[in-house]
Amino acid sequence: MGRKREIADRVIARWKERGFVLDADPHYMGLVELWIEGEIGGEEMRQRYAQLLRHRADERAGRVVAPTQEFSSNGLEVVAELDGPDEGSQQV
Repeated sequence: MGRKREIADRVIARWKERGFVLDADPHYMGLVELWIEGEIGGEEMRQRYAQLLRHRADERAGRVVAPTQEFSSNGLEVVAELDGPDEGSQQV
């Protein structure tokens, strides 16, 4: 685990030098911790972070996220099943 933490620290420092502060993002840091602990691999960490960025872009653009999904540091997770087409609310 110590080696992975060193790698993560170097990557975060490198991006910070370029003006992109990753360690200020709690969702990203949660993914880093999952990777350091060995719960997810590097590819899954990248996929989840890309999903986070897409989710944020959708929110900024006013696009609707499915009412049955909620974002967490582990990615999009289903939080409830819809019983019919009229249930759940969508933001416009």
